[in-house]
Amino acid sequence: MIKFFRRIRQNLLNEGKTTKYFKYAIGEILLVMIGILMALHVSNWNTSKKNRLIEQKFLKNLKTDLEVDLYNLDSLSKDRVSKTESAFKLLKLPGATSKKELTTLDSLYMNVYGWTSFVPSSTTRQELISSGQLSLIQNDSIKTLILVLNQENDRIVGAREHMRREYEHYLYDRSFANSTMFPLLDFEASLKSGITLDTTLTIEQVDLFYKESEFIQKDRMIKNGLKLAAVNNMGIKSLYDKMKLHLKQLIRLINEDLKNEL
Repeated sequence: MIKFFRRIRQNLLNEGKTTKYFKYAIGEILLVMIGILMALHVSNWNTSKKNRLIEQKFLKNLKTDLEVDLYNLDSLSKDRVSKTESAFKLLKLPGATSKKELTTLDSLYMNVYGWTSFVPSSTTRQELISSGQLSLIQNDSIKTLILVLNQENDRIVGAREHMRREYEHYLYDRSFANSTMFPLLDFEASLKSGITLDTTLTIEQVDLFYKESEFIQKDRMIKNGLKLAAVNNMGIKSLYDKMKLHLKQLIRLINEDLKNEL
């Protein structure tokens, strides 16, 4: 093709048609430039198509992670409310004077003391950020919310660790040093069988557990710990609620984005 154009230009020169030669040469240059621009356009389109496919894969995986997080947060939010309610009940109850009351106190304390943590399904988010491929996400609102969720999880972790320190100081250390865990439970048999089995107690043992429960229920440090537990659990629940709103918002944005196919 190049030889063909060169032959035409040479013939124009030989015939002394200089003006036509220059016009033809300019036209040839324009054709070459148009060809280059078209090739670049096709190349850019192919790159954009490839990036869009990668973006959609990330968005679908991210949506799955977010839905798991939303489900887990719903469950954990209910647990935080339950712990708060148990703490309030314990603040009002006196020491036990019957096995039934011992069982009630033990159940409430185990609910408050049980430790739960939110662990986000952050594999896709971390991959996007650490690999530098967050730039593939074209929707700025989606990118912003991804970063916001990371910041919110940091706040949740901070609040949880603050609560852990208060639990250890005011509740765990104090109550476990002055009372018997699972006083009515046959601990070994229950662990081996996988079901809750009551133990046989002497009158002296029962009286001891009554005295322990009275001490625990009157102890000022434990009462303060229960108040802090209620405040901290509701505080973490409020952080969960805020994150759930952003999770729902991000899922909605992803759904809208995925509707725009190539």
